[in-house]
Amino acid sequence: METTKISTELFYDDVTTKASVYYSLEDTIENEPPNSSGLNRTVFSKAESHLIGQTKTATSVKLKMLPIERHSGTVINRMSPDKVILSGYWLNNRWYSLSHDVKAWTSEMIHNCLTGYEVIMLGDSTMVQWIDALDTRIKWNHHEGGAFYKVRKGYTFNITFHRNRLTKVLHGVGPFKGPMEHFEPELINRLPDRQTYMIIIGLAAHYASWPLVDYKDRLHTIKIAVQKLRRECNEQVVVVIKKAQARDHPTFQARVHSNNWVFEEMNRIMIDVFSDVDAIFVDIWDMVLSYPSKLEMHMPMDCIQNEVDLFLTQVCSIIK
Repeated sequence: METTKISTELFYDDVTTKASVYYSLEDTIENEPPNSSGLNRTVFSKAESHLIGQTKTATSVKLKMLPIERHSGTVINRMSPDKVILSGYWLNNRWYSLSHDVKAWTSEMIHNCLTGYEVIMLGDSTMVQWIDALDTRIKWNHHEGGAFYKVRKGYTFNITFHRNRLTKVLHGVGPFKGPMEHFEPELINRLPDRQTYMIIIGLAAHYASWPLVDYKDRLHTIKIAVQKLRRECNEQVVVVIKKAQARDHPTFQARVHSNNWVFEEMNRIMIDVFSDVDAIFVDIWDMVLSYPSKLEMHMPMDCIQNEVDLFLTQVCSIIK
């Protein structure tokens, strides 16, 4: 299939300061974005206008299409320190990625993809939102659990969620009982070795105030447990890393202890630690940051549904 290089300029005029704000993007795609026409595309919706300015009225998006040589393999977003690079855009509550053809996953599609897997989710409240999104699509055969532990059983796969016990410490909830008595490496080490596992790890939101070297050590202990489980299960373990997202900072203290620079550094650490175990990295940074609403740690369900679609698209394209 012939591919195309797309250079996109997003701009608006600030009616207050008369300043021109400019973003640029250059990436490789296989198809023109939806609703594009020639070299110019009007921003049709209010949602799209938020891509350009939260309180501004968008004018247009200019598309410069240049033919390039055919290629094969996975398209990778290129990062450059001298430009802002966006990995996609929102249109009518759907995220259009420039590096993945993101599908809208139905219950049947999800069951077909994850057949035979024991899905172990280790994370925080943002991963609980993923389960909430799946609950709207799948009629489970069995479900149980509360805020810190959840079980979902479908007709082809199961999900077990263990909430990061640090969240319980920070909220002063106790005592620790059952699965909450164990850290992530211990939970992984206690798994039976007769299953095909998918381990989804999302540990970021509550670690921003940790020294980065300590955070890296924590991830290393989890990786060692994953490697041990892989040996015991004849390598039948898929590892998925849910990367950190940008968040709101309602106070000065929040800007310090949960600065987005820290989360960016944590994302780099995740890649450094888990790259040698062939982990699948789900990057939702641009999706969350450009969503047309107030930036929050717990984004609206429309955004979460698109995160889940991106996760399933990435994972199922590899394991099937």
